[in-house]
Amino acid sequence: MAHQVTKAWFESRVERIPEAGCWIWNGMLTNKGYGKARLHGRSGRKTLAHRVAWELYRGPIQSGLLVCHHCDVPSCVNPAHLFVGTQTDNMADASRKGRCSRQGAEFCGRGHSDWGVRRHYGKPERYCRVCKRESRAANSVRSRIRNRNRYRLAHGLEPSFEEFVYG
Repeated sequence: MAHQVTKAWFESRVERIPEAGCWIWNGMLTNKGYGKARLHGRSGRKTLAHRVAWELYRGPIQSGLLVCHHCDVPSCVNPAHLFVGTQTDNMADASRKGRCSRQGAEFCGRGHSDWGVRRHYGKPERYCRVCKRESRAANSVRSRIRNRNRYRLAHGLEPSFEEFVYG
């Protein structure tokens, strides 16, 4: 991949930050802040800059592996801050650093602690039973109001917007 890219070309697009040790990519960035390098001139394909850095300084990347950041700075291309691993390795690293949203949380975002587990695309996924119940109830009320108004409109009556009380 990076066979025509030289270290001099690569380093000309990098700003070294001595305090953190990061090498910040000054070229194109993805919408998530990762560096993009265009290989082989203007017509070349774009590749993530940290992958190019790994190949230039450490060697080839095995098929199916990711180049992950120890420093959690997406635009960092310092090979000392990178490691090669699987998606599982990357998520374990994120979990150790507390970067996984709500993973292992005792309470849901609304303060409930009644967790359930369901299968989502074949994988177990946690959800809050109370929030699910409340969501079902709210959807049921909205559905009843919508259906009642459809009936009223179909029969030439005015739709009602008053509060729907259920017991």
